[in-house]
Amino acid sequence: DNYYEALRYKNQIRYYEILKLIYQKLYTYQKRLSSVGEIDKLALGESAIILADTDYELSSIRLNANNSLNTINQIVGSKIDDISKLEDFNV
Repeated sequence: DNYYEALRYKNQIRYYEILKLIYQKLYTYQKRLSSVGEIDKLALGESAIILADTDYELSSIRLNANNSLNTINQIVGSKIDDISKLEDFNV
Protein backbone atom coordinates (compact mmCIF):
# COMPACT_ATOMS: atom_id res chain seq x y z
CA ASP A 1 0.00 0.00 0.00
CA ASN A 2 2.76 2.47 0.90
CA TYR A 3 4.64 1.74 -2.30
CA TYR A 4 1.53 2.23 -4.43
CA GLU A 5 0.86 5.50 -2.63
CA ALA A 6 4.41 6.67 -3.30
CA LEU A 7 4.09 5.73 -6.98
CA ARG A 8 0.83 7.65 -7.18
CA TYR A 9 2.60 10.72 -5.77
CA LYS A 10 5.48 10.21 -8.20
CA ASN A 11 3.04 10.25 -11.13
CA GLN A 12 1.15 13.24 -9.74
CA ILE A 13 4.41 15.17 -9.44
CA ARG A 14 5.24 14.40 -13.05
CA TYR A 15 1.82 15.60 -14.26
CA TYR A 16 1.76 18.71 -12.10
CA GLU A 17 5.24 19.69 -13.29
CA ILE A 18 3.97 19.51 -16.87
CA LEU A 19 0.85 21.47 -15.93
CA LYS A 20 2.96 24.11 -14.23
CA LEU A 21 5.10 24.55 -17.35
CA ILE A 22 1.98 24.90 -19.49
CA TYR A 23 0.44 27.45 -17.14
CA GLN A 24 3.72 29.39 -17.04
CA LYS A 25 3.75 29.60 -20.84
CA LEU A 26 0.09 30.59 -20.89
CA TYR A 27 0.72 33.31 -18.32
CA THR A 28 3.68 34.63 -20.32
CA TYR A 29 1.59 34.79 -23.51
CA GLN A 30 -1.31 36.43 -21.69
CA LYS A 31 1.08 38.96 -20.17
CA ARG A 32 2.26 39.90 -23.65
CA LEU A 33 -1.32 40.13 -24.92
CA SER A 34 -2.29 42.25 -21.95
CA SER A 35 0.57 44.67 -22.60
CA VAL A 36 -0.85 45.40 -26.07
CA GLY A 37 -4.45 45.55 -24.87
CA GLU A 38 -5.67 42.27 -26.37
CA ILE A 39 -6.82 40.82 -23.04
CA ASP A 40 -7.83 42.52 -19.83
CA LYS A 41 -6.02 42.52 -16.50
CA LEU A 42 -8.71 40.29 -14.97
CA ALA A 43 -7.87 37.43 -17.34
CA LEU A 44 -4.19 37.94 -16.59
CA GLY A 45 -4.90 37.85 -12.86
CA GLU A 46 -6.92 34.65 -13.20
CA SER A 47 -4.04 33.07 -15.07
CA ALA A 48 -1.63 34.10 -12.31
CA ILE A 49 -3.95 32.58 -9.68
CA ILE A 50 -4.16 29.30 -11.59
CA LEU A 51 -0.36 29.20 -11.84
CA ALA A 52 0.02 29.91 -8.12
CA ASP A 53 -2.57 27.24 -7.24
CA THR A 54 -0.77 24.69 -9.40
CA ASP A 55 2.55 25.56 -7.77
CA TYR A 56 0.97 25.17 -4.32
CA GLU A 57 -0.55 21.80 -5.25
CA LEU A 58 2.81 20.63 -6.57
CA SER A 59 4.51 21.63 -3.31
CA SER A 60 1.85 19.82 -1.32
CA ILE A 61 2.19 16.67 -3.41
CA ARG A 62 5.98 16.76 -3.01
CA LEU A 63 5.61 17.04 0.76
CA ASN A 64 3.21 14.08 0.84
CA ALA A 65 5.55 12.13 -1.43
CA ASN A 66 8.48 12.74 0.92
CA ASN A 67 6.39 11.61 3.88
CA SER A 68 5.40 8.47 2.01
CA LEU A 69 9.01 7.85 1.04
CA ASN A 70 10.12 8.24 4.66
CA THR A 71 7.53 5.66 5.69
CA ILE A 72 8.84 3.22 3.08
CA ASN A 73 12.42 3.83 4.20
CA GLN A 74 11.46 3.10 7.81
CA ILE A 75 9.61 -0.10 6.92
CA VAL A 76 12.20 -1.49 4.52
CA GLY A 77 15.27 -0.02 6.15
CA SER A 78 16.49 1.48 2.90
CA LYS A 79 17.62 5.00 2.18
CA ILE A 80 15.83 6.14 -0.98
CA ASP A 81 16.29 9.91 -1.08
CA ASP A 82 14.22 10.77 -4.16
CA ILE A 83 10.77 9.53 -5.11
CA SER A 84 11.69 9.56 -8.79
CA LYS A 85 14.02 6.63 -8.07
CA LEU A 86 11.07 4.35 -7.30
CA GLU A 87 10.43 1.83 -10.04
CA ASP A 88 6.95 1.48 -11.51
CA PHE A 89 5.36 -1.95 -11.56
CA ASN A 90 5.33 -3.53 -15.01
CA VAL A 91 2.00 -5.25 -15.38
